[in-house]
Amino acid sequence: MSSFKSETKEFITKKMNKLFVKLSVISGLLTGLSCFVLFLGLLAIGLRPLEEHQFLYFPFYALGMVVAMKYFRDYRNRGLMHGWQGIGMGLLINIFASLVYTGMIYTWLTYVSPEVFEKYKNNVMTKVESDTKILQAELQKLDRDKPDEAKIYANWKSEMDDYANLKVVARSLQPSQTAWSIWIRTAGIGMVIGMGIGIIFKRKSVGFIQKPSSNISS
Repeated sequence: MSSFKSETKEFITKKMNKLFVKLSVISGLLTGLSCFVLFLGLLAIGLRPLEEHQFLYFPFYALGMVVAMKYFRDYRNRGLMHGWQGIGMGLLINIFASLVYTGMIYTWLTYVSPEVFEKYKNNVMTKVESDTKILQAELQKLDRDKPDEAKIYANWKSEMDDYANLKVVARSLQPSQTAWSIWIRTAGIGMVIGMGIGIIFKRKSVGFIQKPSSNISS
């Protein structure tokens, strides 16, 4: 009898582990796809998802994890989810979602709509040139004969050299570099989000619910 219980438990555990991985992969793919659809939507309404609006997809990113974990816990795992399951699911979803999202952005910027990337690249160069002019104007106001202002001048002059390097980087910017930067940001922030949501959704036990007894009147 004990052998039968052990085999049954092992079978259920293997089945749940397969479901755990399968659900995490599917959720990651759908989450990455939905974030990319949002990316296209932001472009369509004139916003800049590669610049100042680059973080708007994270609520959708987190929502994908919440839906997946709630479904697994409440509908497929009898209301239970250990901390390691929540964290593991969050990390798996994050891996696949970040790869899908950045992979689609790279494909879009490289093959489908390269003019979007060129516009982004020009905006970066314009921003660097604008900041450089502002810094040059401030430098001209400083009196280098005064010790305090001479020190400020030296620091700002160093920043000018950094801006010059940024110009070189901006001119040679490629879609692959932009996609890589997006992936690092997405995977890094997504890892924190996934682990946090996984810890919040953990539930080691559910309260005993007594079924109402039915009184049969004779």
